[in-house]
Formats: sequence, structure tokens, C-alpha cells
Amino acid sequence: MRILYLAPCPPSPERPDVLHHPRLLARRHEVSVVVLYRHEAELAWVETLRSAGVRITALQLTSADSVKSCAARAFTPWPLYLAYYFNRRLLEAIQRVSSEVRPDVVHAYTLRMAPYAARIGTPAVCNIQDVLTTRYRGYVARPTIGWPLDVEERLKLGWFEPRLWRQMDRIGVVSEEEADDARALVPDIAPHVIRPGLDPVYFAPYPESERTRTVVFLGRFSYRPNVEAALRAARGVFPIVRRRLPGVRLVLVGSDPPAALRHLARDPDIQVTGRVEDVRPLVGRAAVSLSPMTTGGGVKYKVLQSLALATPVVTNRLGARGTGLTDGRDVVLAETDEAMAEACVELLEDPDRRKALGSHGRETVVTRHAWDAVAEALERFHAR
Repeated sequence: MRILYLAPCPPSPERPDVLHHPRLLARRHEVSVVVLYRHEAELAWVETLRSAGVRITALQLTSADSVKSCAARAFTPWPLYLAYYFNRRLLEAIQRVSSEVRPDVVHAYTLRMAPYAARIGTPAVCNIQDVLTTRYRGYVARPTIGWPLDVEERLKLGWFEPRLWRQMDRIGVVSEEEADDARALVPDIAPHVIRPGLDPVYFAPYPESERTRTVVFLGRFSYRPNVEAALRAARGVFPIVRRRLPGVRLVLVGSDPPAALRHLARDPDIQVTGRVEDVRPLVGRAAVSLSPMTTGGGVKYKVLQSLALATPVVTNRLGARGTGLTDGRDVVLAETDEAMAEACVELLEDPDRRKALGSHGRETVVTRHAWDAVAEALERFHAR
């Protein structure tokens, strides 16, 4: 089968699906990939796909492209979340690639690429990951300065998202919970579950002797829920931990931190790393990985990565959603800042508890998110 895989970002360890899905599919199929990128530095992992026999085309999406597209669709049913990634020039380039490779199926990775897939005229599937309407419902429930725009996006997505789904032959989601959300929006939809994958060798645990008195938060800060969660970690949870255990540090690890996060580094006990080539040393040597989510959907890859490194995780029900983790055995669940801080203090002071939680958590995520299982799910997703 010839598969044309469309992604709104280049492959990288931060985007493991875009890095691994084409390689897994290329075991049995002829795979061509089109990725959008902003800066040349984002293309560092492109050769990894080419070496696996994948044809890859990188198309630059400039800020000017996005501004023009959003402005042109501001007073239309298009949500800006999707308009930001769509323009005529890129559509024509993708159509040229399609005419060259003549795919049997077009795979859109996330809903951002579905408008392109729908216009190629070939059977199309979309791995939507999570339901955007549900995510924006959470934004609307927590008013911010941008609340009016959130309301508008929520209304537009409620109309636009189901219509895009119906233009696809199949949709995929990352968990059974997201499948339930999809069916709540479109009762006759039948989502395929394609869980995120993990490489247990790449995410090998560090020795317990290398653990430091550090609480870490991991996440891409171009994703709004991660910014909100990091601010909660720094302003709500960490001050309580530090009062109990002076000398503990908080490290916020992730690319594209906004000014609100960068300013936190004025505190000598808080480090904001920005983009790092390899997150494993920072996460794998931390005593605790904290993920106090307030909004968002899907499966939190930060939780899976931390546990694969055997770093115990403190999060809430939203942070653990879709992971299949058991409270008290694989992860510590707490809802309030005070309860999360208490859990962090306990783990910082109890190395045996820390080791047991990290070990059990790693066992669960490595079993549940093995790439071979992901490969089987992808095969079912593309089966004729």
C-alpha cells in the first residue's frame, strides 16, 4: 500500500509519533511524508526517516502565511486553530506530492492536516489524537484574558470538527477516553485507538544514586495547557514544597517558554531550560516529575516519558487520563496544590517509596505503550 503521511511538524523526540509512525508503516508499505516546519533547525531528525526508506518533503509554513490565513478566515466558520496551518500554497505543494506518489490512502496526523487530506481526492484517515471541542470546553470553563476568543473557537470547533471527521474514512484517537468524547460529539463515529509509543531502551532509567533534590516539569510550551500547568507548579505547588524542604529546586523543561515562564527563573530555586537536545538527564535524575494539569486532552506524554525513566509522577486525574495507570502503585494522584505538594515531599524524603513507584510505573507504561503494539494499531487503522 502507498501511504502519504501529512504532519504539521517535523519528526523529533518531542514529536515521537511523527518520528516513529512512518518508520513503523514503512516496514510493510511505501510511505511518503510531508511535514510543515518554521525553522531549518527543526529538520534535524528528517534524515532518520530517510534512512528508514521513507520519502520526506518539508514545506515551510511562515508566520506571514499563518497571519494571512487567519485574517482571511476570521469571519468564516473556520476555527483559527486550523486556519493557522492552512493556505493555498501549501495545499498545491501537497497535491503535487500526491500526484507523484499516487497514494492509496492519505494519513493526516492531527486535525490540523485534515483540511489538506480532504482536498486530495484519495481515501483519507486522520489520527486526531484528542477531541479539540472537548479541549476548548475546558478553556472556556477557566476564563482568561483571551476568554472571548476561546468561546468563539469552541463554538466554531463544535460545528467544524465533526464535519471534518465525516470527510475522513476513519479517525484515530490516543485513548478509550478520547474515543468516548468523540462518540459524545458524533454518536455514529467509530474511532480507532492508537496509543502513544515509547522506546524502553531509549528511556532507560538512571541509577537511583544519581537522583537529585529536584522536582521537574516536562512539556512543550507551545501547547497552552503545559504553560498553565507549569505556572501552577511554580506558583501553587512548589512554594509549599520549598517551605517544607528548603533547598529543593524546580526545573521547567521544554521548548518555547513564554515570558511568564522565563520570568520565573528570577527565583534562584527555579530553572527554566528552554529547548534541550535531550530531556532524559534532567527528567531521569529528578526525584519527582510534577504534572498539575488544569486543561488539555489526550494522553500526557510527559507522564509516560517520566515513568519510562522510572521517575515517580505526581499528577491529577486529568494528567493521568487515558494512561491506564493505577493510583498509589504506578502514580500518585492528587487534585489540590496542597495534596500535590504533600505527595512531592513524601517522595523527596522516601527513596524506597520513590523507587517502588517509579519501577511499577515504568513496567506499566513500557508494556502498554510498546511500539510493536502501536504498529499493530496502525496496520488496523490503514487496513483496506
